This record gives sequence, C-alpha cells and structure tokens, in this order.
Amino acid sequence: MEINYHLMFKILLVGNAEIRNAELLTPFVDDSLNRSTTGMHFLKKKVEIDGKKIKLQIWNITDQESSQAITTSYYRDTHGFLLAYDVTDEKSFQHIADCLGTIESYANEHGFQKLLLANQCDRDKTRQVNKERGEKLAREHDMRYVENTDLETAIKLLTEDILRKDYKDPLVSSSELLSDRFD
Repeated sequence: MEINYHLMFKILLVGNAEIRNAELLTPFVDDSLNRSTTGMHFLKKKVEIDGKKIKLQIWNITDQESSQAITTSYYRDTHGFLLAYDVTDEKSFQHIADCLGTIESYANEHGFQKLLLANQCDRDKTRQVNKERGEKLAREHDMRYVENTDLETAIKLLTEDILRKDYKDPLVSSSELLSDRFD
C-alpha cells in the first residue's frame, strides 16, 4: 500500500446554487470529480504546503441546500468552508448570511476556517456587490476574502489557514504519512 500524505482536510463549497459553484470546480478538477451515494459532487486533490502532503476532499453542497437533513451532516468534521457568491447577484451575497448561520449551528466546535470568494468580479457594469461590502462581511465573520481568484488559489489559501491554525486531530498525526485508502 502506497503511503503518500500527512493530513486530510474536508472542505465544503457553499453558497447559492444559482451561481454555478459546480462551474467553479471545473478548471480545478483534473479528473478527480466524484459523486457520492447521496448524489453530491466532491473532488479529491492533493497539495503540498510547508513540506506537508495534504489530501483534500472538496464537497460541493450548493445544489443540495434544500435537502437540509442531508446537508447539515456534511458540516460536521469539516475543516474549511469556501463561501462563494456572485458579485452581480445581490441575493447570492445575502444568502451567505444563511450559510454562515448554518455553519455556526452544525460545524464542530473544534474549529474551522472560512474563506469568502467573490465570483464574476470582471463584470463591472452589472456588479451589485462592491468589494468593500465583501471585505466588511469577511472581517465581521473572521474569514479571509478573495476576489475572482481561480479556485485552486482559493483552496490553497484556505488550506494554509487550516494548517496554520495549529491543526490538531487525534485521528491524524502530522508526523506520519497516511495511506491513500480513499482513492
């Protein structure tokens, strides 16, 4: 059995399903997009940060938010939340408040990191949510804010935040490599 990573982090992509978060995943995928038995999309990605090999499970639960019973179980044991909204859609920005409430209600108490991703920022003429409002929301909820970055960069920033939070998990030791048993 090949041993090839130190840590595994679960990240949820949340936000309004209408902003097409699944499309955000498309350039990031590299043939690792999967569908779970509940029908939710997730992808697996490996990154290396500070010499640590980290396996990521990135779940897109935006299309399932109406199925509250299923969705809330995904919030438990999540290390990072990527909250995405479309700057040309005021409703998608307002929906972030609902997402934050759900995160606070259902995520574990051990802590987690959040990143607010503003999407479609190149559409200045139809922009409804300015950068200052996004930055303010991020400050109020202690999360990083990025605009129109590629998803790979956003995921890497979020992963760095998780790692630097002095991550400790009794099930995962950062000093020993784990097998890739989830592939």
